[in-house]
Amino acid sequence: MYRNESTQDFFGDWCSFHGYSDTGYFLGCRFVRYLLNIYTLKEDASLSKTDLMENFQKFWPN
Repeated sequence: MYRNESTQDFFGDWCSFHGYSDTGYFLGCRFVRYLLNIYTLKEDASLSKTDLMENFQKFWPN
């Protein structure tokens, strides 16, 4: 499931992905907003890796 790829292009003002900076933060924010429709912020922050991955598959199906 995981590839050995760098995420450097997605994070930071100094990096650009298709002309946009902070792309990773934007995508992460959208996912957290999705989770906040299901869980409280404390529950969201406490989710296990398995629960996060299950929710991510629902958020971003292949």
